Formats: sequence, structure tokens, C-alpha cells
Amino acid sequence: MTITEPTAACPKCSSTQLTVAGKGFGGATAFVGAALMGPAGLLAGFLGSGDVRIICLVCGSRLKPTALKILQPPPEPSPPKELTEAELEYEAEVERRLARDAPRLAAEAAAYQAEIDAIIAEKGFTQSDLAYYGTDALVRPVLQERWREADEKRVAENIKAEKMRVAERRQMAVASGFDPDSVPLVAPIRTGPEVQPGLLKWPPWTKRP
Repeated sequence: MTITEPTAACPKCSSTQLTVAGKGFGGATAFVGAALMGPAGLLAGFLGSGDVRIICLVCGSRLKPTALKILQPPPEPSPPKELTEAELEYEAEVERRLARDAPRLAAEAAAYQAEIDAIIAEKGFTQSDLAYYGTDALVRPVLQERWREADEKRVAENIKAEKMRVAERRQMAVASGFDPDSVPLVAPIRTGPEVQPGLLKWPPWTKRP
């Protein structure tokens, strides 16, 4: 239960369901207390009365009025912080990127899930297997093996393409009357108009980038 103002409660179970047993309630004192403290100030009417007891209807505790605790309402929520212009621009940029990448991410997720479903069907995993061992434990080793094979295939294709480029450069060197053994296996590194000292120079039969 959410309270909106100070409320008397049982100190043992924090219940607000209380009743009064006995006599000696002072109406004038309670009126002044209520004016100063709200409903919780009504307890001031019990001050000076020794035979009054408060009974908790939840745990049954018999308490003196002065033994009750006062529950305070939760603090008012602070107003939302006003964002700066830079923060607003950042949030707008994030939303634009999410909207731009959402179709691609959804397609990648669908393709990944389709690959997982294909592995489950290919290996004959049952729902009991997936529930007992977990989908990740059964499917991930197969995915890692396929990823490793794909990486090896990509590396082999890159090596083959590089060998073809070297062969083409050697043929160009022979056609231009140069020694084919002087052809570098990889293109030299350039970071500007001039070649850095100590690096391979571009062969004269090739066009500089």
C-alpha cells in the first residue's frame, strides 16, 4: 500500500490497521496534533493517558501510543533532466542508425536462426536433446567447425588471388624487358606522394596509384 501522508503503523509488522482499546483520548490535543502533523498528529490525543493501548489488527500487538512508528510517504520524484542540444543530437543519431540498420540486423538474425534450424534438422536433434543439453551446447560446435572451414576457404582464395597477381606482374615485367625476379611479391606501402625511405619502390612497368 502506498501512503501519501505520514501514517501511524505497528513497529513490529508495519501494519497500519490499528484500533484503540481503553479511555483517555484527548480531543483538543489530538486536534492540535492533527493540525500540525496531519493524520499522524491524532496520536497526540493519547499523550498523558496511561490506560490506552493500541492494538494491531494484523499481529495482535498491544502497544502504547508512544510506541507507534510513523511511516513517511515516499519523496516526490524529481523532474526529468532536460537534455542538452548535444545529447538530443546524439539520441537522434542513435535512432537514425537503428532505423537504418534494423533491416540488415533482422535479416542476419533470420539467416542465423535458419542456419541453426538446418543444423538441428541435419543432425536429427530432438526437442528432448535440446532441452537436456541446450541448443548452444549442441549447435555451437557445428557452427564453429563451419566457420573454421569458411575461414580456411577464404584464406586459400586470397592466397590464390595473390599468386595470380604476382604472375601477372611478372608477365608484365617480361613483356617490358625487365628481370621478372625483381618483381616484389606484394605491393609497396605508400602513405603519400613520395615513397617512404626503406620501402620497396614501385616497379617502372606498373602505374602508381
